[in-house]
Amino acid sequence: MIGSLQAKKLPSGKQYYYARISYTDPLSGKICHKCLTTGLETKNNKRRAEQVLMELLDTNAYLKQPPKQLNANVDPHIKLTCYLDR
Repeated sequence: MIGSLQAKKLPSGKQYYYARISYTDPLSGKICHKCLTTGLETKNNKRRAEQVLMELLDTNAYLKQPPKQLNANVDPHIKLTCYLDR
């Protein structure tokens, strides 16, 4: 998982830092990107934005993990109504 900071200028004229996270999708193997806001203006907030980026990388680490497998006891050909009755 890789992250970088980008500055984006809003129509109001202020510039804010955004975190761009790149990761490999475990199911398809494709590289995906996610853009998250840090809520910090670009002026005098470079170090704080880098700290927020590291926190976002930690909180979004689940994106690299494959989804949990279904329970082996569940019949894959079961009807929804029968499953809900259980």
